[in-house]
Amino acid sequence: MSLAGRWRFALDPGDRGVRGRWFNRRLAGTIRLPGSLQAQGRGLRPSPRTPWMANDAAVWGIHLPRSYRRFARPEHFKTTLWLTPRRHYQGPAWYQREIVIPRAWAGRRLTLSLERCHWTTACWLDGRPLGTNDSLSVPHRYVLTNAARPGKARLTLRVDNRYAMEVGRDAHSVSDHTQTNWNGVIGRMTVEATERIWIEHLSVAPDVRRRAALVTLTLGNATGRAAAVRVTARAALAPPGGSHR
Repeated sequence: MSLAGRWRFALDPGDRGVRGRWFNRRLAGTIRLPGSLQAQGRGLRPSPRTPWMANDAAVWGIHLPRSYRRFARPEHFKTTLWLTPRRHYQGPAWYQREIVIPRAWAGRRLTLSLERCHWTTACWLDGRPLGTNDSLSVPHRYVLTNAARPGKARLTLRVDNRYAMEVGRDAHSVSDHTQTNWNGVIGRMTVEATERIWIEHLSVAPDVRRRAALVTLTLGNATGRAAAVRVTARAALAPPGGSHR
């Protein structure tokens, strides 16, 4: 089930949303996801007082060449070390929408997958907390199974793009230099239904000299009981000079 489309939305610059239990109230604004809030005109116009993520924020005034000084004024503001975004926001933002769980999904394992988030996320379903995530390289995933029932449910996300862990403030995965310090979710946003026994992890380590591969498989089991599982694998060797299939 794709979750792309219009979401309700609220900025939380004072970080009051968790204490105020915003996951239990209807948010008033609207925004589209996937996307970033800055690209949709949300946040403040950059100024000399903008709190950039990077350490090497521009030094204004006497340290700048005279030709640059007019860009330190609010009406002509431009950064000197990276492209100047139209809007800047650093802090928590809340996103919310209703989803409908099909009756055909009753008893199955349900997961929420958010392909690319920036940076830390938390998730609630009908006010029930589902946990947090902070990866910059893989999708943020949440298990909905124990919280979801067939029918309508309210899904609430909190995305916080403040500095979360020591990766270096000038690291381009989080800094203002290349991608900007955006807030939001991009890429695929889905709720997925699988069987209650599933492939949790699969890795393949090739051994070229022996023309072999070690396959490591981890299964998940949410049935609450032991189960017999049959796993079938198939491999095909490429002909000399050919491509693998």
